[in-house]
Amino acid sequence: MSYTAMALVMALVLAAAAAAIQQSKVEVFYVWPAEVDRGLCDAITANVAAYYSRVGDRAAALEFLRRNLEVALEHNPLFRVLGYEVIDMTAASGADCACVNVTVAYDLPWGRYVSRCWLLAVILSRTKVVDPLTGEEYVNLTVACATELGAPVNLRALGGARLAYSCNSTWVLVAPSSASSVILEDWRGVRIELALGGG
Repeated sequence: MSYTAMALVMALVLAAAAAAIQQSKVEVFYVWPAEVDRGLCDAITANVAAYYSRVGDRAAALEFLRRNLEVALEHNPLFRVLGYEVIDMTAASGADCACVNVTVAYDLPWGRYVSRCWLLAVILSRTKVVDPLTGEEYVNLTVACATELGAPVNLRALGGARLAYSCNSTWVLVAPSSASSVILEDWRGVRIELALGGG
Protein backbone atom coordinates (compact mmCIF):
# COMPACT_ATOMS: atom_id res chain seq x y z
CA MET A 1 0.00 0.00 0.00
CA SER A 2 1.40 3.37 -0.95
CA TYR A 3 1.82 6.28 1.45
CA THR A 4 -0.81 8.26 -0.43
CA ALA A 5 -3.42 5.54 0.05
CA MET A 6 -2.55 5.23 3.76
CA ALA A 7 -2.85 9.01 4.19
CA LEU A 8 -6.26 8.99 2.47
CA VAL A 9 -7.53 6.15 4.69
CA MET A 10 -6.29 7.95 7.84
CA ALA A 11 -7.91 11.21 6.71
CA LEU A 12 -11.24 9.44 6.16
CA VAL A 13 -11.06 7.76 9.58
CA LEU A 14 -10.26 11.08 11.29
CA ALA A 15 -13.07 12.87 9.42
CA ALA A 16 -15.56 10.17 10.45
CA ALA A 17 -14.39 10.39 14.09
CA ALA A 18 -14.66 14.19 14.06
CA ALA A 19 -18.18 14.03 12.64
CA ALA A 20 -19.24 11.45 15.25
CA ILE A 21 -17.81 13.51 18.12
CA GLN A 22 -19.39 16.72 16.83
CA GLN A 23 -22.83 15.10 16.62
CA SER A 24 -22.76 13.36 19.98
CA LYS A 25 -21.61 14.73 23.30
CA VAL A 26 -20.01 18.09 22.66
CA GLU A 27 -23.21 19.89 21.67
CA VAL A 28 -25.35 18.16 24.30
CA PHE A 29 -22.88 18.83 27.13
CA TYR A 30 -22.88 22.61 26.77
CA VAL A 31 -26.34 24.16 26.69
CA TRP A 32 -26.26 27.92 26.42
CA PRO A 33 -27.27 30.08 28.22
CA ALA A 34 -28.26 27.82 31.13
CA GLU A 35 -24.67 26.81 31.96
CA VAL A 36 -23.50 30.42 31.71
CA ASP A 37 -26.39 31.56 33.90
CA ARG A 38 -25.62 28.88 36.50
CA GLY A 39 -21.95 29.86 36.56
CA LEU A 40 -22.75 33.54 37.03
CA CYS A 41 -25.28 32.77 39.79
CA ASP A 42 -22.78 30.50 41.57
CA ALA A 43 -20.07 33.17 41.34
CA ILE A 44 -22.41 35.82 42.77
CA THR A 45 -23.49 33.51 45.61
CA ALA A 46 -19.84 32.69 46.45
CA ASN A 47 -18.99 36.41 46.49
CA VAL A 48 -21.89 37.11 48.84
CA ALA A 49 -20.89 34.21 51.12
CA ALA A 50 -17.30 35.50 51.29
CA TYR A 51 -18.54 39.02 52.08
CA TYR A 52 -21.08 37.83 54.67
CA SER A 53 -18.50 35.63 56.40
CA ARG A 54 -16.28 38.69 56.88
CA VAL A 55 -18.80 41.35 57.94
CA GLY A 56 -21.50 39.21 59.58
CA ASP A 57 -24.16 41.81 58.74
CA ARG A 58 -27.15 40.37 56.87
CA ALA A 59 -28.45 43.75 55.65
CA ALA A 60 -25.03 44.68 54.23
CA ALA A 61 -24.75 41.24 52.59
CA LEU A 62 -28.18 41.64 50.96
CA GLU A 63 -27.12 45.02 49.57
CA PHE A 64 -23.87 43.40 48.35
CA LEU A 65 -25.95 40.72 46.59
CA ARG A 66 -28.09 43.38 44.91
CA ARG A 67 -25.02 45.28 43.70
CA ASN A 68 -23.35 42.07 42.44
CA LEU A 69 -26.46 41.32 40.39
CA GLU A 70 -26.46 44.84 38.95
CA VAL A 71 -22.82 44.51 37.86
CA ALA A 72 -23.39 41.04 36.37
CA LEU A 73 -26.44 42.25 34.44
CA GLU A 74 -24.59 45.33 33.20
CA HIS A 75 -21.57 43.41 31.88
CA ASN A 76 -23.42 40.32 30.56
CA PRO A 77 -26.25 41.50 28.28
CA LEU A 78 -27.66 37.98 27.77
CA PHE A 79 -27.82 37.28 31.53
CA ARG A 80 -31.27 38.08 32.92
CA VAL A 81 -32.54 37.60 36.46
CA LEU A 82 -36.30 37.99 36.79
CA GLY A 83 -36.15 37.82 40.58
CA TYR A 84 -34.31 36.19 43.45
CA GLU A 85 -34.99 34.93 46.96
CA VAL A 86 -32.49 34.44 49.77
CA ILE A 87 -33.36 31.05 51.21
CA ASP A 88 -30.63 30.94 53.87
CA MET A 89 -27.90 33.26 55.06
CA THR A 90 -26.29 32.04 58.28
CA ALA A 91 -22.95 32.12 60.01
CA ALA A 92 -22.63 30.03 63.16
CA SER A 93 -19.73 29.14 65.41
CA GLY A 94 -19.74 26.81 68.39
CA ALA A 95 -17.26 25.02 70.63
CA ASP A 96 -16.59 22.23 68.14
CA CYS A 97 -17.86 23.45 64.77
CA ALA A 98 -18.36 26.49 62.57
CA CYS A 99 -20.37 27.03 59.41
CA VAL A 100 -21.21 29.71 56.86
CA ASN A 101 -24.10 29.06 54.48
CA VAL A 102 -25.61 31.27 51.77
CA THR A 103 -28.38 29.82 49.58
CA VAL A 104 -30.10 31.96 46.94
CA ALA A 105 -32.85 30.98 44.49
CA TYR A 106 -32.62 32.86 41.19
CA ASP A 107 -35.59 33.12 38.83
CA LEU A 108 -34.14 33.00 35.31
CA PRO A 109 -35.89 33.04 31.91
CA TRP A 110 -35.53 29.26 31.61
CA GLY A 111 -36.57 28.42 35.20
CA ARG A 112 -35.51 28.60 38.84
CA TYR A 113 -31.94 27.85 39.89
CA VAL A 114 -30.88 27.40 43.51
CA SER A 115 -27.27 28.32 44.17
CA ARG A 116 -25.49 27.33 47.38
CA CYS A 117 -22.19 28.27 48.93
CA TRP A 118 -21.21 26.91 52.32
CA LEU A 119 -18.15 26.01 54.35
CA LEU A 120 -18.29 23.72 57.38
CA ALA A 121 -15.53 22.82 59.83
CA VAL A 122 -15.86 20.31 62.67
CA ILE A 123 -13.17 19.81 65.31
CA LEU A 124 -12.48 16.09 65.64
CA SER A 125 -9.78 16.29 68.31
CA ARG A 126 -8.05 18.95 70.39
CA THR A 127 -4.64 18.40 72.03
CA LYS A 128 -2.33 20.74 73.93
CA VAL A 129 1.33 20.42 73.00
CA VAL A 130 4.38 22.06 74.62
CA ASP A 131 7.39 22.91 72.47
CA PRO A 132 10.36 21.28 74.29
CA LEU A 133 12.83 23.93 73.05
CA THR A 134 10.93 27.14 73.75
CA GLY A 135 8.41 25.97 76.34
CA GLU A 136 5.56 27.57 74.38
CA GLU A 137 2.20 25.85 74.56
CA TYR A 138 0.27 25.12 71.36
CA VAL A 139 -3.15 23.72 70.55
CA ASN A 140 -3.16 20.95 67.97
CA LEU A 141 -6.58 20.53 66.30
CA THR A 142 -7.70 17.87 63.86
CA VAL A 143 -10.41 19.49 61.75
CA ALA A 144 -12.74 18.00 59.13
CA CYS A 145 -13.84 20.50 56.48
CA ALA A 146 -16.43 20.32 53.73
CA THR A 147 -18.08 22.59 51.17
CA GLU A 148 -21.06 22.20 48.83
CA LEU A 149 -18.50 21.05 46.24
CA GLY A 150 -16.97 18.39 48.51
CA ALA A 151 -13.56 18.77 50.12
CA PRO A 152 -12.11 22.29 50.05
CA VAL A 153 -9.68 22.78 47.17
CA ASN A 154 -7.50 24.96 49.35
CA LEU A 155 -7.75 26.17 52.93
CA ARG A 156 -5.57 28.55 54.90
CA ALA A 157 -5.36 29.66 58.50
CA LEU A 158 -5.12 33.35 59.35
CA GLY A 159 -3.49 34.96 62.37
CA GLY A 160 -0.36 33.00 63.26
CA ALA A 161 -1.80 29.49 63.03
CA ARG A 162 -0.34 26.79 60.78
CA LEU A 163 -2.52 24.49 58.75
CA ALA A 164 -1.53 21.29 56.96
CA TYR A 165 -3.68 18.94 54.90
CA SER A 166 -3.83 15.43 56.26
CA CYS A 167 -6.16 13.26 54.17
CA ASN A 168 -9.84 12.68 53.35
CA SER A 169 -10.87 16.30 54.00
CA THR A 170 -9.10 16.29 57.37
CA TRP A 171 -6.73 19.10 58.28
CA VAL A 172 -4.24 19.54 61.13
CA LEU A 173 -4.22 23.00 62.67
CA VAL A 174 -1.52 24.19 65.09
CA ALA A 175 -2.04 27.50 66.90
CA PRO A 176 -0.60 29.21 69.99
CA SER A 177 -2.69 28.41 73.07
CA SER A 178 -2.78 32.14 73.86
CA ALA A 179 -5.13 32.65 70.89
CA SER A 180 -8.83 32.32 71.66
CA SER A 181 -9.82 31.45 68.09
CA VAL A 182 -8.47 30.98 64.59
CA ILE A 183 -9.97 31.95 61.25
CA LEU A 184 -9.98 29.48 58.35
CA GLU A 185 -10.46 30.76 54.79
CA ASP A 186 -11.18 28.64 51.72
CA TRP A 187 -10.06 29.33 48.14
CA ARG A 188 -13.19 31.42 47.46
CA GLY A 189 -12.58 33.76 50.40
CA VAL A 190 -15.29 32.29 52.66
CA ARG A 191 -14.17 32.49 56.30
CA ILE A 192 -15.16 30.66 59.47
CA GLU A 193 -13.93 31.15 63.03
CA LEU A 194 -13.02 28.16 65.19
CA ALA A 195 -12.72 28.49 68.97
CA LEU A 196 -9.46 27.07 70.33
CA GLY A 197 -10.54 26.66 73.94
CA GLY A 198 -12.92 24.07 75.32
CA GLY A 199 -13.01 20.37 74.61
